[in-house]
Amino acid sequence: MILTTWIAYLAFALLLFLLLPMGRLPVGWRWAMLAAAFVLGALPLIDGLSLAGYLRAFTDDLAMTSLVALFAAALVRLGWLSSPARQHKLECCLLFALMGLFLYPAAMGLGMLDPYRLGYGPDGLLLAVAALTLLMLWRGNRLAVLMLTLATLGYALELKASGNYWDYLLDPFIVLFALWSLCRDLVLGVFRRFWPA
Repeated sequence: MILTTWIAYLAFALLLFLLLPMGRLPVGWRWAMLAAAFVLGALPLIDGLSLAGYLRAFTDDLAMTSLVALFAAALVRLGWLSSPARQHKLECCLLFALMGLFLYPAAMGLGMLDPYRLGYGPDGLLLAVAALTLLMLWRGNRLAVLMLTLATLGYALELKASGNYWDYLLDPFIVLFALWSLCRDLVLGVFRRFWPA
């Protein structure tokens, strides 16, 4: 319970930090803004529930993959990591968009298969994710490898209240972000092709 509360604070702080415009703020000020976002998320409001708690009540816990992506983006913004190559970003988006399109429509009753049930006895799913992780390792996509590996480790350590492996791999936010990024890149690609600068 305490761990999930701290994870909720961390998710709130990282999300707020990434949404705030930073412009050309020095790194020291960026660290201060991240700390302020963390404190703001932990402040108790009505009935003692914090802002992070209210966000968690609406969204539930984020998947481990989303947390890793938020953390990596924050480290890029703080200057501790270089931004992943465009190809690797595209691979991550494609990977999570395809997993989301496999999971969510069928889990909502479209079709005869319920892939969400595979997450309760996930031997086959673990093998599939291991194969994807090896593929991403071969492609040199460290971000995807880290996301998939930490999601699997989180499942093994039961870091979330859910016993379903899918809940460690996916949440609607990472899938929607992946789909949005792919659609944006497609539209920009078409625009550049027909209306070059």
